[in-house]
Amino acid sequence: SFIIADAPQLGTPETIETNDQRALDAVWRDGCLWMVSTINPDGTLLPGLPDHTTAYWWKLDTSGVTSSGSPSGLLALLDDGGVPGEELAVPPFTDAIYTYFPSIAVNSAGDAKIGFSASGETIFAGAYVTGRKSTDPPSTTRPAGVVALGLGPYIRTFDSPPCSATPARNRWGDYSGISLDPTDDRLFWVFNEYAQTPGTPTTGGCNGRPALEDGRWGTAWAECAFPCLTLDCDDDLVVGNGFGAGAVFDREMCFTNCGPLTTSFDYSISDGMGWCTPSAGTVVLAPGATHCVTVNCTVPGATPGGTVNTITLSVEPTGCPIDAQTCVTTITVDDLVAVELESFDAISDAGGVQLSWKLGDGWQNELLAVGVQRSEYREGPYQELEASLTVAT
Repeated sequence: SFIIADAPQLGTPETIETNDQRALDAVWRDGCLWMVSTINPDGTLLPGLPDHTTAYWWKLDTSGVTSSGSPSGLLALLDDGGVPGEELAVPPFTDAIYTYFPSIAVNSAGDAKIGFSASGETIFAGAYVTGRKSTDPPSTTRPAGVVALGLGPYIRTFDSPPCSATPARNRWGDYSGISLDPTDDRLFWVFNEYAQTPGTPTTGGCNGRPALEDGRWGTAWAECAFPCLTLDCDDDLVVGNGFGAGAVFDREMCFTNCGPLTTSFDYSISDGMGWCTPSAGTVVLAPGATHCVTVNCTVPGATPGGTVNTITLSVEPTGCPIDAQTCVTTITVDDLVAVELESFDAISDAGGVQLSWKLGDGWQNELLAVGVQRSEYREGPYQELEASLTVAT
C-alpha cells in the first residue's frame, strides 16, 4: 500500500501521522542521486529490516542520463538501505521503534547524513540523525545520534465538536531538514521537530480521542560531523641484550582529532609481552588537538636475540567503534646491534688513543668493547687513525 502505518508513541494509544511513501528529500551530486522516503519494509524482500514504518534511502547512478531527452531505464541502483530505530528503544531494545520523515545531505567525499523522526511505545517522538561514510559497508547506516529527545506525548488534531466525519489526523512533520555548512562540508546541520512537554489544552473528544488535546512540538537543530582521527606511534626500536638486569625505554604514542568538532576519544595502550606499563582513558579533544601518552617499557635482561615485542595504541571516538584505529611500534632485542653515533672523537698521541662518543636517543651510553688500529703515528697537527667500536646496549 502507498499509505503506511502511523507511529505509536509513549504515554498514549494515539498514533502519529507518518503520511505515505512519497520521496521526501533528494540530493544530486557527483553523478549520483540520493533520495529518502518512508516505507513499510516487506519481510520477504527486506528481511534485515523490521516490518513496520521505517525511513529508507537510495543512491542511484545518473551518469547515463545526459539530457532531458535521454531514454528511460538509464538510472542504476548503487546502494540502498533502511534506518531502523530499534536501538533507540528502552533496554532490552525489543520494542518496535518507527522512523519517519527523513531528510538527507551529501558532502564532497560521498558521505551522507540523514535526519529523521522516531517514536514507539517506549519513547516519545524525538529528532535524530544517522549517516554513512562512503567507505562504510553497503546498505548500512551508523548508530543514530540524538538531536532532541521527545519529552511528552503528542496529540493535536484541532478537531472538536461538531466533529469531522472522517477522523482528523494527528499530523507531524511533514518534513525534516539537513544541510551542509557553507564554509566546511565536513559539517552537517540537521533540523527537526520533537514532542515538547504538554502545552495549552484545546477541546478534542472527537472519534474516541481525549476530551482535551495538549500536544506541543518544539524545533531542534544540531551540528554534526563524522569523527576524524590520526595516530602517530613512536619509531621502532632495536636494543641489544647485553644490559644485564634490564633497561627502561620510553615510547610515545599520540593521536589527533582531525575533525571539525570537539570529540571524545577512548584509547588504550598494551603490549604482547608485558614489558610496558598499560594505559587507558578517555579524552576530549578540540579540533586539531593532539593527546600523547609516554609509555615506560622495561626490557628484561638477557632477553634472547630476535625477540620482538609489539606495542599497540587503539583509539576510537567514544561510542563509534566503526571508526576505531590502531597503530603499533616494536622493540626488537638483538644480540649485537650496530648503532649510529651522534658524535665520535678520537685523539691519538704518543701516549695512546683517547676516545669520546655520544650514542643516539634511547641507547644506553655504555661501551663494551673498543678496537683501535693505528696506521701510523706522525708528529704534526694532523693525526690519522682507523678505529672501530663494538657497542652492546
